[in-house]
Amino acid sequence: MSVSINLLIIDDNKNNRQHLSHLIKNDFDNIELYEADSALTALTTMMKQSVDLIIIETQMSHMNAYDTAKIFQSRSQFRHIPMIFMLFYENYAQFRTKAHELGAVDYLLKPIEANQLISKLTLYVRFLTQQKTKVDKPQSTENAGTHVGFF
Repeated sequence: MSVSINLLIIDDNKNNRQHLSHLIKNDFDNIELYEADSALTALTTMMKQSVDLIIIETQMSHMNAYDTAKIFQSRSQFRHIPMIFMLFYENYAQFRTKAHELGAVDYLLKPIEANQLISKLTLYVRFLTQQKTKVDKPQSTENAGTHVGFF
């Protein structure tokens, strides 16, 4: 049984969304892609479709990724969705910490390098696939309370 991962790309630049989609489609057959050009479009998509992972551009014209992430974090049904922020290298140090504070689990440096994107997505897809197929087993007492995260 193949598990599909629903990935939402949020970027106000259509060319950027198409470029990411092309790179992802070339390497993953188990990712269902959704695109949004704004926070409002993203929220509409997320209300209609379950989303497992978000890649979001930090510098969008109408509402940046940080304000968008605050909205996602304020809604309990979206809080659990991991977000990967796309950061420009020159803004990296300034925005990396802020991104993590707002729920980002990772970041990609722009311009996006295909092998960097594929490598990171491979990890997240593997993790999310395991989460989706995980069989509820009783936890042993020695592992009780242990939390395994992305980092």
